[in-house]
Amino acid sequence: MDIDYVITWVDGVDARHKAKRQQFASETHFSPGVLSEKQYEPRYSSDGEIYYNIASVLKYAPFIRRIFIVTDNQKPALLDAFVQEGKCKADFLQLVSHDEIFAGLEAARPTFNSLAIETVLWRIPGLSEHFIYGNDDVFFNAPVTPNDFFRNGLPVFHGKWKRAEDRRLKYKLRQFLAKVSSYRNDRPRHRIFLWRGAALARMKRRYLCMGHYSFALRKSTFERFFAQNPDVLKRQLSFRYRNEAQFNSVSLANHLEMVQNGIVPVREPGLAYVDEIVHKTEMEKIRQGVVPFGCIQGMGGYKAAARMRLHRIMIEKFADTLPESVKHMLMSELAVS
Repeated sequence: MDIDYVITWVDGVDARHKAKRQQFASETHFSPGVLSEKQYEPRYSSDGEIYYNIASVLKYAPFIRRIFIVTDNQKPALLDAFVQEGKCKADFLQLVSHDEIFAGLEAARPTFNSLAIETVLWRIPGLSEHFIYGNDDVFFNAPVTPNDFFRNGLPVFHGKWKRAEDRRLKYKLRQFLAKVSSYRNDRPRHRIFLWRGAALARMKRRYLCMGHYSFALRKSTFERFFAQNPDVLKRQLSFRYRNEAQFNSVSLANHLEMVQNGIVPVREPGLAYVDEIVHKTEMEKIRQGVVPFGCIQGMGGYKAAARMRLHRIMIEKFADTLPESVKHMLMSELAVS
């Protein structure tokens, strides 16, 4: 069974990309007092996480056929170093532009909306039926096998069950306030996106709340659903920035698999999750490799000492699959910081 790996990536520092964000942000209304995604620069920042992600695939997931990196006609500066320094074959790393995955859907372009982009990843030309999707800030922290992601041709997934959001008092209160006041219930919320994905799959009472892992998916699951529900796809892609009316496409696929194929979520395998608080215990999980998955959230917002420590741990961990030029670049940035 062929298994591909898909990474979404953006260079938010790129002047052209920033200019486009500002140009189209005026089309989108954000409630007063809510920090909009056009203003939240760290959401579009890149601090070398994608190189760790690629290195982790090479080190811990050798069964991956190809890595597709989806960008808005951009390219990580040192991507070619993996081939030039013999870390992988020339055709292993494939750049995919938004032009390709949004072909025939040009009205949605440009988009700065991760939910919209994730919804059309299945349209990557040449993508295998079975694929794994991960943001650029996730990585494999220990060896994994195909069986960790697919069993009998069906995806493996995990999470915790939560009560449907429209059955929770907090959600009902927000809805009520929106009706009787100027309050706008439009702040992007991860749990809302997950719940809406489950609801589209006709799971109304509860939904699976997923962590920051790499996700096993099947291309045909998306193909069938959107062939039958083209209006759902059109509406999902109509938002240039994330909007609470949208859904998480991974959640949609997982809940469709549960409804249609009776898949039961498995126990969560363990995650090393480091954010701006930068827990030392989480860094230690990375250093020791005691859990199979890792995620680095918002590294650009870390204090210099914490960022330096994390980079050193990651460079040491992936010393054999990170190109020397990438290590040099990362270490040079550490010296400046």
